[in-house]
Amino acid sequence: MDAFSTPLLKYLRALPNSVVNHVFEASPSDMPRPTPQTARQDRHVYLTAKYVARQFILPFDGTPEDLQAAFSEAILRDDVARCLELIVQGASIDVPLMVNGSEVEPMQAVIERRLSAMAIMLLLWGRDVNAPFEDGRNPLLLAVTTQVRCCVDV
Repeated sequence: MDAFSTPLLKYLRALPNSVVNHVFEASPSDMPRPTPQTARQDRHVYLTAKYVARQFILPFDGTPEDLQAAFSEAILRDDVARCLELIVQGASIDVPLMVNGSEVEPMQAVIERRLSAMAIMLLLWGRDVNAPFEDGRNPLLLAVTTQVRCCVDV
């Protein structure tokens, strides 16, 4: 888990364990899952394989375009668990979404829809709050003007 930033760790810890495990333990493994009795070193090996090497993640079954389309749909449905799964499988948080026939940056779409949990997830996965949208505004400015506090607080 050392490969994750502190805010991202806090976010993953805030999600139900079943959601995180569904994503990071989706693929069967020969490595036994640790128990409370498992030695610390063995637990470290397992957690490194799970979160850093991502050995237990189920690969996306489809093309890169299908992956991005699924990610776009999950964002617009405000399905944080599915978005997390798709990001871990390789979806880009920077590819524009099609919204009402126009391309819109994912962060802009979630702020305009006031999808706070989704905005936090995008920020914690690396979306720069100060990087401008195509129209010149940035997530922080848009969040302030639309009163979406999560982007300001993160």
